[in-house]
Amino acid sequence: MAQKIGKFYKGLTVVITGASSGIGKALAEELAPHVRRLILVARRSERLEEMKLKFETARPNLDIIVESIDLTN
Repeated sequence: MAQKIGKFYKGLTVVITGASSGIGKALAEELAPHVRRLILVARRSERLEEMKLKFETARPNLDIIVESIDLTN
């Protein structure tokens, strides 16, 4: 399945809400190797920053934007 995802999302910008845990985090980890830009949104800024560092270390050319926002309001 990862190969299919990689082909579809290659070179795109993807926004993931709820990216600090659960399905959002799993989706971010799955897409990070394939996309051009990853925008991660969640309430927990410290977890977003940890993910950003992890992804930047693994793939330095990936453009990562993190936004700590509570979307429930």
